[in-house]
Amino acid sequence: MISLTILILILAPVLLITIIWDSKESQYLIIASLLYVLLLPQKYFPMIILIPAVFTLAPKFAREMGFLILGLFLMDPQVREGLTPINILILSAFSLVLALRISPLPSGKFTRALYTGILGILSGLLGIFIPPLPLLSIAHMIVFPLTPLSYAYAFITVLTSVVLHELGLYSFPDPTLPSPKILTAIAVPIVIIIYSIYVEKGNILRKRQTLTLLVFSLFMAPFIPYATQAFVLLLAATSVRLVISLPHPEETL
Repeated sequence: MISLTILILILAPVLLITIIWDSKESQYLIIASLLYVLLLPQKYFPMIILIPAVFTLAPKFAREMGFLILGLFLMDPQVREGLTPINILILSAFSLVLALRISPLPSGKFTRALYTGILGILSGLLGIFIPPLPLLSIAHMIVFPLTPLSYAYAFITVLTSVVLHELGLYSFPDPTLPSPKILTAIAVPIVIIIYSIYVEKGNILRKRQTLTLLVFSLFMAPFIPYATQAFVLLLAATSVRLVISLPHPEETL
């Protein structure tokens, strides 16, 4: 537990500084979110790393909207009750992997290759805790133009999963019906997603980052019982990103 605390204390400030540096508007919202930790410090202390990680799922030009993603994710009591320290760290890693995968690649061929390789390995390793995660590579390949790096990411992710399977650490799940109880956690995000798609129609196809999350959420749907909290967080992020992309009529006096 001490090592876990040290890890959180090292990573949390880095993420917090990164988010605040990207968006000054996020500063006060992150502080407000961190007040949530004070409700039950012994249980919610690891939230100091999940909060900034969730903010990375919002578009860079609207990082402050991470506050809404966090709110949609935490609004269900069952989700909050399941936030053990280990689960919080897993969800933090899940948020960062999603954010990094849909973000533009860094410049430089070697840097891009290294970035893709490390992200592929991390995706495969995280699949131990979130078994459907390898499907992210397929969702990305469907939405974005195919490149050698997209093939490389998929190959490395699958290869890592196969190695873990041979070691007895990973197995791809079978489709399973979720518990009806999850409806209270995903009802609002689903309504937002349906409404946004109805308004946007074909325009959503041009928003490839958000579309990747949407396609990935569809792929994850048959495996909800294996990664319930991750699925709820994914839907929350997808719904907020879709709302941000909706046309906003200019206000007139």
